[in-house]
Amino acid sequence: MTSRKVDLEKLRVALQRMNRDNLLLIAERAIEIVPRTKLRALVGDRVRLEDLVEGKRGAGPLLDEVRKFHAAGLAGEYYQSFNSAGEEFAREVDRTIADFADYERPKHLAAARRVANSEQKAVLRQVPGRERRR
Repeated sequence: MTSRKVDLEKLRVALQRMNRDNLLLIAERAIEIVPRTKLRALVGDRVRLEDLVEGKRGAGPLLDEVRKFHAAGLAGEYYQSFNSAGEEFAREVDRTIADFADYERPKHLAAARRVANSEQKAVLRQVPGRERRR
């Protein structure tokens, strides 16, 4: 630390020029150095300190809560049976099959016409005395 007084305006300008990572590092240092009785003066207008009380429910890290939920789910605590072969499911399958058939029908009709036309042409070629048209 310097023995001379730091110009706070120059410090503010220097802070405004810093990137986010450096500002977060300085903020972490500040909350460790500042006495807890002064935290409200430092961050009270930006952070709801009453939501961050030690031991308060919901203040734990999200990862811990996710792990607890995952373990409970694997243990079957959140299991709920359901009927996947119900009537509505069967109706939905029937509707899907019908939709698919409607979608595919024009393709099948066109293919059938091509086969019929080629078969007719083959038969006509075999008829004696029939001349080919152009």
